Amino acid sequence: MIDLHSHTKESDGTLSPEELIWEARSAGVNILAITDHDTFAGYDQALEPARKVNLELICGIELSTKLGHQSVHLLGYFMCCEQLAELRSWVLEMQASRHERNIRLAARLQELGFDITLDEVSARGHGMTGRPHFAQIMVEKGYVRNIQQAFHDYLGESAKAYVHRLEPRFDETVRRIREAGGIASLAHPVRIQGDLPSLLPALCDVGLNAIEAYHSDHGPEHTKLYLSLAKQYGLRVTGGSDFHGETVKPGIKLGTGRNNNLGIPDDLAEHLCPAENHPTVASSSSIRSRTEHLGAGMIVSNHVPNVDGETLSGLGMTVWFTGLSSAGKSTISQAVCEKLRDMRHRVEWLDGDVVRKHLSRGLGFSREDRDENVRRIGFVADLLTRNGVIVLVSAISPYRKTREEMRQRIGNFIEVYVNAPLRICEQRDLKGIYRRARAGEMRGVTGVDDPYEPPLAAEIECLTDRETPSESAARVLSAIQARLDQRKT
Repeated sequence: MIDLHSHTKESDGTLSPEELIWEARSAGVNILAITDHDTFAGYDQALEPARKVNLELICGIELSTKLGHQSVHLLGYFMCCEQLAELRSWVLEMQASRHERNIRLAARLQELGFDITLDEVSARGHGMTGRPHFAQIMVEKGYVRNIQQAFHDYLGESAKAYVHRLEPRFDETVRRIREAGGIASLAHPVRIQGDLPSLLPALCDVGLNAIEAYHSDHGPEHTKLYLSLAKQYGLRVTGGSDFHGETVKPGIKLGTGRNNNLGIPDDLAEHLCPAENHPTVASSSSIRSRTEHLGAGMIVSNHVPNVDGETLSGLGMTVWFTGLSSAGKSTISQAVCEKLRDMRHRVEWLDGDVVRKHLSRGLGFSREDRDENVRRIGFVADLLTRNGVIVLVSAISPYRKTREEMRQRIGNFIEVYVNAPLRICEQRDLKGIYRRARAGEMRGVTGVDDPYEPPLAAEIECLTDRETPSESAARVLSAIQARLDQRKT
């Protein structure tokens, strides 16, 4: 079983990280994400216990954001933790705002006649004190019957003791998750105020790339709606119980939710990563993107109009990112895409997974089929380039001759070799593609039993075992700007 939404006592759960791991293993969960509020501490402490019981642990976090006049929660998932330093620093700032809210909440409860101090509540909250810890004290002192009443009457957003917390904007939080290489998923969308189908396009425009379709609060009709919206907007799907422990959220079990209502597919975790070598794994969305269709295929769009409805950049080119799976092609190209969007250029991102799923549906992984896939990508890239679009292609494209064919066809072409040693790619392989290949469970995996032919004269080589994605993206952007300047003269 899979559960991608759980909490430890490092935020507002009742179990220690180690206890949560044992609870998950006892429940039959073999893939677990710890998504504590505003902290990675629970995940960090659970790594070693998870390793000991052979449980796959995914790094996650749940962040409160401000969307209009409502508080909306985002789940961030990080399949590679190498880019988290900046996000961790920002999360510490969010913890400070939580502490300031707790001071005001304690004062408000005292105004209402409750003998509750911040010190006694903080003693329950370990590193991250929240409203559930206030609720626990209220129950123990006999002010309310249970935690549910505490929230309904006093602590909930419309209750008499509620105090607002300074929360980051929804778009800023999405951006920070995505810049850290993460997946930004809309948590328990059933709680969103307003018409979600009408709101979702705007949320996708600022970078939302996943939705929590499976949740303990969701009925079958909710899950059906969210799966449909995910398909419509090219979002990934996440799901989890939102387990906190029996005293905080009674009746919710790890892996199964409330009364076994979750039904999370066994392959859901695989869909959190791009898997360019495997046709059955879902594709990723780009930063701040919509899904649009071109003929039989699908591209990821980042058109930015000016006030007159016309785009501001008319100089097209194709930037082709090639390299092994897990070398970092998608991460770098996403970062480049975001910067170009900020500079008001017309940008399209052709991700290898997206093309595989739509434009190249039915193709296998023989040399002939791989070449045909690259030619289809090249056809779309050429069409867009000739219409003044900067096209970013991220695809393994393993054979040198076919890539050179695309260079000759497109003309204004920049090749970016995203170079990471195979051993590094295998270490990053959270999708398990290399592991399955080494175990003989998969064949035709580039770099293992199918060759990769590195470029001989790429315009840019990104050594992703030595430089950060930001450093690589900066060099690519410099090359793009130089080409634009050259074209303008």
